Amino acid sequence: MLGTARGTYPGRMRIPHLLFALLLVSCAESSSSPYAESFTGSEPDCPAGATHRGDAYPDGLALWCETDTGLLHGPSVTWWANGNRKSEMPYDRGVRSGVSWEWYESGGPYAAQAWADDWLQGAWATWYENGQRHFEGFQYTIFIEDGRSTSTRDCGPLRSWLADGSDEFEGASAFECPFDPLPAPIPNRS
Repeated sequence: MLGTARGTYPGRMRIPHLLFALLLVSCAESSSSPYAESFTGSEPDCPAGATHRGDAYPDGLALWCETDTGLLHGPSVTWWANGNRKSEMPYDRGVRSGVSWEWYESGGPYAAQAWADDWLQGAWATWYENGQRHFEGFQYTIFIEDGRSTSTRDCGPLRSWLADGSDEFEGASAFECPFDPLPAPIPNRS
């Protein structure tokens, strides 16, 4: 037995996937992620019970929200040494939850992934450094044999493009998703 999905989400994942698709569309059309507004000043808008730690660029390369007990809670952002964003990861009481973003050092988007309960679970997309989208699809985390090791698996509809924007592949993974994958139209970010 190779593995099983981390939980099944027959009806529960429909709304999060729809929201994620809408979030990726709205974020891709803007120049920043949903957490950018939280980090435009000297201190982020941390959730209740958390305060900011670290320093934003140019004083530092990492800024995050943390509870008094040391749990990450709220957005966490890192920067490249040149001042461009490197990554953003949302946390909920120490657990990765929401949409993470990564950027190339040049400033263009590299990847966006959905997280649920500290596991990759849902839509994802990657871009070439020239800003052209590269892949989009769905993924989920599986447990491997011993129940402790994990791996991610693509599932449902998949699509890829060449760096010039022409279609390379459109199809479906050999694996079915343990949730209902909704179309995630992810426009290019330039």
